[in-house]
Formats: sequence, structure tokens, C-alpha cells
Amino acid sequence: MASSAPITAKVTSQVREKALVKTEKALNLWLEDMNCKRVPINGNMLQEKALGIYALFKPPTEEGQPSDKKEFKASQGWFNSFRSRFNLKNVQTTGDAASANEEAAIAYPEQLKKIIEERGYLPKQVFLMLTRLGSSGKTCPPALTF
Repeated sequence: MASSAPITAKVTSQVREKALVKTEKALNLWLEDMNCKRVPINGNMLQEKALGIYALFKPPTEEGQPSDKKEFKASQGWFNSFRSRFNLKNVQTTGDAASANEEAAIAYPEQLKKIIEERGYLPKQVFLMLTRLGSSGKTCPPALTF
């Protein structure tokens, strides 16, 4: 008989810390909320927010006792894994693209006002246009605060 792969194979899995799992779920909700509000988010902002949320979920250590768990650092490796786990494609990893979006967002109200005045749109037309542009088929969750 020819050699072949063993019939049994070991499957290894890693148990993830509960506080980290909760952090990632809350962070994903926060990210969805920011996307609905069209707030540009980059990787650094996401990593900072993750650290803040993790601090809320982290189990307290007894005073004077060293923690036997590794401290969560929101590293670039964690960020890449988080993007994979939640199937995030367009989160910027540098601040350049996000700052450009912020500049455009600041200029947008004046540009919109100019277009409305030049073309003579009625307020009802503008409302309907913005409503249609804003409807992506998914309703935004209520505002979240952490």
C-alpha cells in the first residue's frame, strides 16, 4: 500500500479571552455607527478605540496580584486579524486618506448650498435627494456612546 496522509489529524484551536471578544463586537458596532454617520475612520483611530473599549470589559485584577494574562495592545497584527474576522475591507491604515475625507466633509455644506442655489432646487427636492442618497438599504443603529 502506498503511503498516505494519516487517518486522524489534530485540530488546534485557541480560546480567545472573553473581554477581547466583547471588545471586538462592541468595536464593530461602533464602527457601523460611524459608517452610518459617514465619519471617516482610520486604523489608528480604530486601535485607540479598541484600547478604550477593552479597558471597560477587562476583568479587574486583585490588588497586589500580578495578572497572568497578556495585556491587550491593539497591535497592527491584531488590527489585521480584526479586519479579517469582521470582513472589513475599507478601513484605512494610515491617517492621510482620513484627513483628506475630513477636509472634503468640511467643505461639503458650502458646496451643496452653492449647487442648490445655482440650480434653483426646492427644499423638498433637496430632502428627497439626500434621503435617497443616504438610504443604503441598511438602517443605522442608534447612536452609541462608550
